[in-house]
Parts: sequence; structure tokens; C-alpha cells
Amino acid sequence: MQLHNIPSWLRWILILPSAFVAGVIANIGVTLFYQFLTFVWSFSGSLPARYEIDPNNAFNFFFYRGAAGFAGTFAFVYVGREMSPSAKRQVAITLVLLMCLFSAISLVSSITKSEVAQVIYASGGIIGAIVALKLDEQE
Repeated sequence: MQLHNIPSWLRWILILPSAFVAGVIANIGVTLFYQFLTFVWSFSGSLPARYEIDPNNAFNFFFYRGAAGFAGTFAFVYVGREMSPSAKRQVAITLVLLMCLFSAISLVSSITKSEVAQVIYASGGIIGAIVALKLDEQE
């Protein structure tokens, strides 16, 4: 189904729900991909040790958390912008500000509680939102 076949009023209503669903799907996709790689490579002895995914490895832990945050917020902003029938730039800026606000609140809360995983996730989210906005500037 093409987006231009959807009435404009409905597209305005669907901006936040579609952006939210896209963000959740992207986040779940990164999580499942990471879990799949961990599962497959845990049974594979053919890779040299430096290439295996070890869930206890700090780099893998940080990369996974940051990638999940990045993908979720990037998808949120990108899909929300694409769903809007007009004023795409303003919609993208609004969604970026919304995600940065939530990520900043999460970041401050996580820092005060010393939750490293959530700090990495929130930081990746802020970066993902900004990259989606920069992508909008290039188009």
C-alpha cells in the first residue's frame, strides 16, 4: 500500500502510532539479531576467539545496547517523518525533540542509579534521533 493512497487527515493521526511501532520493531530486530548471533556463534568453534560474540565482553555489551537505542529512535523519527503528508521537516524536528527529551530523562535517571546499560541505550537513542534529522537535511 502506497502512503499517497492514505487520506492526509489519517496520515496526520497515524504519525505517532506508526513511529512508535517502527521504533519498537527496530529495537526488537536489533535484539533478536544480537541474540541470534550469540546463539549461533556459541555453538561454533570455527571462529577465532577475537571474532566470537561473548555476551560478557564489555565491547559487545556496549555495542548491543547502543545499537538497540540507535535503531529504535532512528526508526521512530524516520517513519514518523515519512508518514506526515506535509511539513516533513517540522515533524522530524518535533519527533527528534520528543525522543531527545525522553532519552535525556532516561539518561539522567540512569546516571543517578548507575545503570550503565540504560546510559548506553539512551546515548544511542540521542545519536539515532540526530542522525535521522541529518538524513532529513540531505534529502
